[in-house]
Amino acid sequence: MSFDRLLPHFCTIQISGEEKISEDSWGRPVYEPKAPFQANCRFVEETLRHRDNTGSDVTKELYLLLSSNVEVDTEITISNIVDNDGNLLTTANLEVDRISRQTAKKKLHHFKVYLKGAE
Repeated sequence: MSFDRLLPHFCTIQISGEEKISEDSWGRPVYEPKAPFQANCRFVEETLRHRDNTGSDVTKELYLLLSSNVEVDTEITISNIVDNDGNLLTTANLEVDRISRQTAKKKLHHFKVYLKGAE
């Protein structure tokens, strides 16, 4: 079974930085911001309960599952997360908190991208 079938959502990923597109007439490089791209993903909003001697805290954890062929970095911004029917799942522009590489045996299987910021 393909892992991509388990990714029912789409998101727009904006990678920070610039890329060289050409040179001007004097040979200087011309840069422009990297273009955003669409990627298949699974948006997960998980409620966690932390219990200790003083009681319990409830926190929400947001993360995305992304295929291993998607370019990820801690400086990306994620927006416009929609399902297959085009329904918007969140209106927030989300930033990456940390990235966890999920491996299967010896090779990279997928990324688990933990997000900070919520609605």
